[in-house]
Amino acid sequence: MRDLILLRRNSSISAQASNNANGGNITINSPQGFIIAVKSENSDIIANAVEGNGGEMKINSAGIYGLENRTQLSLAPKISEINASSDFGIDGTIEINTPEIDPNQGLINLPVEIVEPKLNQSCQVGDHQDRSSFVIAGRGGLPMSPLEPLSSEAVIADWIILPTTNAVTSSKIPTAPKPILEATGWVVNSQGEVILTAGVPKPFQSSLGCVGNT
Repeated sequence: MRDLILLRRNSSISAQASNNANGGNITINSPQGFIIAVKSENSDIIANAVEGNGGEMKINSAGIYGLENRTQLSLAPKISEINASSDFGIDGTIEINTPEIDPNQGLINLPVEIVEPKLNQSCQVGDHQDRSSFVIAGRGGLPMSPLEPLSSEAVIADWIILPTTNAVTSSKIPTAPKPILEATGWVVNSQGEVILTAGVPKPFQSSLGCVGNT
């Protein structure tokens, strides 16, 4: 494998021997690749023996993760490990070659002191009689008036002070709303419509002329 060897769920690379046999030899040459396993899934690379000697193991890899190099006489349960031990014989040899990479290599320590900015002393302070000026040189200069939009024909003008105007504010006196009166009567107009009234209508009285006795 050139890039990755992934060991999962009780997988193993084994050269294990039984009885009085010696453990086998395992060589993994992947200098640009990685060997990765989950530590709690019991995935092993083993070359152990019982009565014979443990095998020889040589691993060249860019990095090994999740595997524990153990030298116990028996394999530990539920641990992903690299093991070349022997129960009654001589333990085998395990040679692991990984590049020594310093993650801090090439880093530069930045200065912690804050440099206070200094003013350029090339311009000397003039006499107090000379007046200073402030000029804004934008597109087309300043507008003719602060209230007018900027145009291409505007020229640079001096600062001016706008005259203060007395703003006349008129306050309207709120009028009291007309009270709502309860209807107390009704009349019929000439169109035959019933109109509610708030006052008691006066009875219609026809003017009677004086009739002389004849």
